Amino acid sequence: MQTLNHELPAWCLFQPVPESVSQARKWLRSLLYESPGWLPSGTLDPEDLEVVVSELATNAVRAAAAVNRQGSAWSYRLVIDRTPTGFCIDVTDPSPAIPLLPEPTPTALDLLTESGRGLPMLRAYGFTWHALQQYHQGSKTIRYQLSTSPTGGLN
Repeated sequence: MQTLNHELPAWCLFQPVPESVSQARKWLRSLLYESPGWLPSGTLDPEDLEVVVSELATNAVRAAAAVNRQGSAWSYRLVIDRTPTGFCIDVTDPSPAIPLLPEPTPTALDLLTESGRGLPMLRAYGFTWHALQQYHQGSKTIRYQLSTSPTGGLN
């Protein structure tokens, strides 16, 4: 982990290893501690936000690991910032694949499944998402946004 900024927008680069998921949670906790009040009221509790950051970091580790197997060395970046209607988390990783909410199926609800519950969980928390950028090298930045106003979402 290389922390580069704790002021908003706060951002951090992480190595694409499983340990970076806990490092991302620690970074978030330090951000919440050092910048009290940046998390808008009416959004999420800090513990729920840690769950969200864990999910996004896990997905970024998987995306980077898939690309790194092809001989490249990629890290991933998390950015947290306030917006006029709430806050957002931007994730830049080396995969060109845009996240899609899975179609509901009986197997999608299987509690023993190891993956596939992250985006439904983010939706349940009220997050919307969209691609901000796709780069020519194949990487992308996705913005996950949580609005505190009923009309502020990006749906």
